[in-house]
Amino acid sequence: MTRIIMALLCCLAVQQSMADSRCTITPASWFKQERIDCSYRSIRIPSSSITDREVKWELPLGTPPPGRWR
Repeated sequence: MTRIIMALLCCLAVQQSMADSRCTITPASWFKQERIDCSYRSIRIPSSSITDREVKWELPLGTPPPGRWR
């Protein structure tokens, strides 16, 4: 019985995290693969005197925990 309860709790946690996702999933069709698109923020940071790099990130949805997102 404990295993069944734990399995149900895990499923609920997965469903909750998927509901809070910034990503959208387009299912596969006969001629296309499944596609996952996620929003993000970006900034360009100089990495040398002649080049830079783009850094992409996104914060999770929801209320941050007391110690902040890490």
